[in-house]
Amino acid sequence: MFKKQSSSIRYFGYKWILPSRILERRSCTSSATSSSTLPFRLRSALPRHCAFHRGNSALRSMPRGTGVGPGTLAPASPGGSHLAGVVPRKAKLPRRYQLARVSGRRPGRGEAEPARLTTARPAPFCCGPGGEPSQNLFLTVQPITMATGQKLMRAIRVFEFGGPEVLKFQSDVAVPVPKDHQVLIKVHACGVNPVDTYIRSGAYSRKPPLPYTPGSDVAGVIEAVGDHVSAFKKGDRVFSTGTISGGYAEFAVAADHTVYTLPEKLDFKQGAAIGVPYFTAYRALLHSARVKAGESVLVHGASGGVGLAACQIARAYGLKVLGTAGTQEGQNIVLQNGAHEVFNHREVNYIDKIKKSVGEKGIDVIIEMLANINLSNDLNLLSYGGRVIVVGSRGPIEINPRDTMVKETSVIGVALYSSTKEEFRQFAAALQAGMEVGWLRPVIGPQYPLEKVAQAHEDIIHSSGATGKMVLLTS
Repeated sequence: MFKKQSSSIRYFGYKWILPSRILERRSCTSSATSSSTLPFRLRSALPRHCAFHRGNSALRSMPRGTGVGPGTLAPASPGGSHLAGVVPRKAKLPRRYQLARVSGRRPGRGEAEPARLTTARPAPFCCGPGGEPSQNLFLTVQPITMATGQKLMRAIRVFEFGGPEVLKFQSDVAVPVPKDHQVLIKVHACGVNPVDTYIRSGAYSRKPPLPYTPGSDVAGVIEAVGDHVSAFKKGDRVFSTGTISGGYAEFAVAADHTVYTLPEKLDFKQGAAIGVPYFTAYRALLHSARVKAGESVLVHGASGGVGLAACQIARAYGLKVLGTAGTQEGQNIVLQNGAHEVFNHREVNYIDKIKKSVGEKGIDVIIEMLANINLSNDLNLLSYGGRVIVVGSRGPIEINPRDTMVKETSVIGVALYSSTKEEFRQFAAALQAGMEVGWLRPVIGPQYPLEKVAQAHEDIIHSSGATGKMVLLTS
């Protein structure tokens, strides 16, 4: 793409894509390109590092950092088919210029059409003030059409790891194209999971290459399919357990084996609440804890997405279900979704109340959402041979290993994406049966538009109490 020679950079075939808010297509006649004015004009000033010559004169130098204000751009070559762009020596070009919609939305009928500038060929060097060399580029103007594959969408992009402020809303991201064994989903809703915040912060063991779009659990409609995809067609209602391009967007590409049919009885918001929560809860209970009908289970933090999923699954599989929540609303939701008893984990003596409820035998399985706070108490609540299944933890905790010895108890961690494809198929078959029978019914909690994703990430970690699954709405 480019060669670096000493302190200057020479770009060959480099694409510049100017936002339509900057470059506007004007009405064009057949003779327009042979006149002194191209059928495009600037809406606003270009960035200082992207200076363009105006006028029909020969190429000439421009001061470093020169910008171009609003007005009509004229061709820099007699034929009128090129604009001349200047890249000053040591100039820092943007990582990429992408098409943008007019005022952040798709152009309506009669509105300006976005245009693309593509490098035609490198031009000879000319000298700027002080004699330093500058690299001139001839740029060809082309209107964007669907055939170019540059359809645009709104999406969240992360260019560096950090706090919620690194989540950048962009309205000019190219729609991804599905490849072999992939599908393109028009996203209606996307689930927000705590793990999304860990990845964004850079604290998670699995870090995506930057920049990236977060989100794995989407629900929507198949927009297109890649080669060798036979299970889905355009228009199918689906949900996913993972994406390739990221789910915080209007469109997402996913591998076909991570996509499942969404029944008509569930809406898209509920579909976006299935992926990580239900597959994790199922893996925790049936795969890791190996629960049996008649056993008891405590869901420690039951009012969120994974917690409610665990309550529903445990009840459907014949377990005695206890849950905890931090608010009265949360406790009510837990009771309505499979729990036989619920306790307020903000009360000082709630552990004593649980012990009194279960008696000397203790609890067979604990599904733990916040191990760095609760693990020590969990070990004292277990029955002989009991298991703590760690689904979530936000830091370290000190425990006494002797607490595991007397009753020969176990602490087992769960990572959904350690599951094999075959295990995902098994989980999906069981959960889809739950959708058909009716015990799988996701509870939707806070809902945010895509633009408010930073607030969503703040709330999922620091809210006073979960009350259902958090989702982003892309429509």
